[in-house]
Amino acid sequence: MRHDPTDPYPAADPLEAAMREALLARGQSVSDDFQPSGVAASDPLAEALGAAFTPPPRAEDYVIRLPRAIEPDRALEAAARSWFHAAGLPQGLVNGIVAAYCRRLEAPSGDVESARADLARAELAREWGEACDSRIALARSVIARCAGQGEIAAILAESGLGNDPWLIRSLAALAEAQQGKAGGPA
Repeated sequence: MRHDPTDPYPAADPLEAAMREALLARGQSVSDDFQPSGVAASDPLAEALGAAFTPPPRAEDYVIRLPRAIEPDRALEAAARSWFHAAGLPQGLVNGIVAAYCRRLEAPSGDVESARADLARAELAREWGEACDSRIALARSVIARCAGQGEIAAILAESGLGNDPWLIRSLAALAEAQQGKAGGPA
């Protein structure tokens, strides 16, 4: 994964970053040698990780922080909280989605976005190989669980966030984790 030192929202492993952020948001300390995988189910860290992947009890409990340069849209924020909760998204992933959306609001659109879509698809195809289409379908399945799916699709298309490799990877990983937790399809 490439890192741009000028990016105000540096990208790390999306799941690890989401877990770290969720743990910190809940007031739990996270050591520098934090490893999200390979922990026993009875381990307190495993319990904390489970809590980090649990959505808040109510849609209103999501915290949405915007950069000062972005004008808040309270109606969109309320709808987004509802969508996030319906999809079962943890707070850390929501933070990443909001940050990516804000980056897209400040980015150019049009032909540049079309090129970005092609690059994103090529990047995911290189990374996932033959599993690319099925993982993209997993990401879409998370969006499909949300009420207001048409509105979400329009926002993702309009902002270009629907072609963001980080978002697609994160939603696919969440769907896979939810499948494993439920023992069946997400």
